[in-house]
Amino acid sequence: MTNFYKKSLLFVLPLLFSCGGNPNPSNNSNESDSSKTTFYLDEPKTTLSDFEVDIGNVYSSNLMSENYRFSVSLKLKNISTEKQRLSIDSPKLINEDANTEYTVSYLFFDKDVDSLITETVSFESRIPTSSEEERYMFSVSINKLEYSVHLYETPDELREDIPVTYMIDEEEVYKTSVKRGRQIGDLYVYENPNHIYYCDTWKDVDGTEVTNTKVINEEIVLYGSDKSALKTKYEPGDGSLWVQGVNHVYSDGVIYVDNSPNGPVYISNYAITDPAITKIYFPKKLKRIYIGNFDKCTNLDAIYFEGSESEWNSIENSSTIPSKTKIVFGTSFEQH
Repeated sequence: MTNFYKKSLLFVLPLLFSCGGNPNPSNNSNESDSSKTTFYLDEPKTTLSDFEVDIGNVYSSNLMSENYRFSVSLKLKNISTEKQRLSIDSPKLINEDANTEYTVSYLFFDKDVDSLITETVSFESRIPTSSEEERYMFSVSINKLEYSVHLYETPDELREDIPVTYMIDEEEVYKTSVKRGRQIGDLYVYENPNHIYYCDTWKDVDGTEVTNTKVINEEIVLYGSDKSALKTKYEPGDGSLWVQGVNHVYSDGVIYVDNSPNGPVYISNYAITDPAITKIYFPKKLKRIYIGNFDKCTNLDAIYFEGSESEWNSIENSSTIPSKTKIVFGTSFEQH
């Protein structure tokens, strides 16, 4: 038997798969040992020896039997300026929930890798359950340094809390925290004892709009402007202001319809229907209320109109005001 054949046979023999396991796998997550490095799947690539290590594809697929084919690939890039020897040995797959170790197959011969060249090595095993159903850890020796990766995301209890500050018109109105690597979440409306704020658009320090799906990895300050609770549209042609809907009803239930800068004010069809509304302030420039308004405003106690009773009666109103609602004339929002 030639030496080459003997060497090849040594690498072919580990290609046997195992669905049974060693009930006492070795501990690969000893963080205090400098020769061992342990990561989670969502963490960035790392460097071992002169090679940058990055997890590639990780998946399990049904084999049309009771078993699954588990696959993982590693990308190893020589980041030094010279050719380096790459050695891979002792790959293991451990089911952390069942405390069971599985044999892993791979095919790789130690080799010299040129500078900035990437080698991709694939590993496979057979497991009794999908890798999405239970927690697995993969470990391998790279140039005699042990590399281990939990094949799931870092648990929240191990993630750092990242501060998120909300500023409206240069005033801090809210402060919270988000787990590193998690999305910012839905936080758009804020109320405090001194002022009620409404803001539906936030921007970062560079002026870039930030959405609730932004992933947070460092401290961030978000900037916004106080906005009306109403959805409105301004028509520059005649200077009219159209109320088209309600964005948010504040905790006191008050809605204030502002004056148009130059022209009349109109209330569009079904614009004001929120049952949380208790009081509405209308300006003198109100000219028409279209159909469907106040239909669901079962808690509307009062309408305050800035003008006189005769001016109110001249408004073209196609909606029905609840019988319990009183109308108060000659009163503006500022007077309250």
